[in-house]
Amino acid sequence: MKTSKITILAALAALAFAGGAQAGDSNGVFIEQVGNNSTVGVAQTGSGNRLGQGINNPYAQYGDSQSLSVTQTGSGNAVQRGEQNGKVNKSTVRQTGSYNSIEMLRQEGSVNTLNVTQTGYGNAMGAGQKGSSNTLNYTATGDKNYAEVGQNGTSNVMSISTTGNGNSVGAASVGSNNRITVTQR
Repeated sequence: MKTSKITILAALAALAFAGGAQAGDSNGVFIEQVGNNSTVGVAQTGSGNRLGQGINNPYAQYGDSQSLSVTQTGSGNAVQRGEQNGKVNKSTVRQTGSYNSIEMLRQEGSVNTLNVTQTGYGNAMGAGQKGSSNTLNYTATGDKNYAEVGQNGTSNVMSISTTGNGNSVGAASVGSNNRITVTQR
């Protein structure tokens, strides 16, 4: 009988983590996927939650047609280290609250897309793309938002829009046919 209860508890725990939803404080998600056509959806509510944690426990997807969708609501949440390496990969990160950050989110390959939306106070973002035909969109609403982005390759498009006080943007593109649009108010 004990074995059945343990098996049921293990199955329930596996189902709880399969959806990627976490509520509470100081939760961490560490993902490494290798292969093609993988999708990751992470929803974290609370404070101090992390996707990836430094060099030793990154979020990583290696392969083609990878998709990442992260929603973090609360304060002090972070995407600490994330990487997608391959072709036709897409990352979408939405953070709502105060003192949320994206410390590093990097894409390498071609035809990659990165969308980030931050709403709140004191947010920060850093990202990089390397390859060709990349797209990066960044929107921040609130006070003291900071962005540091970079693209390397050809046919890249970068659009950054910040609204609030004390916002700062740093952008770089290397290659040909690149476009950068920045709007701050």
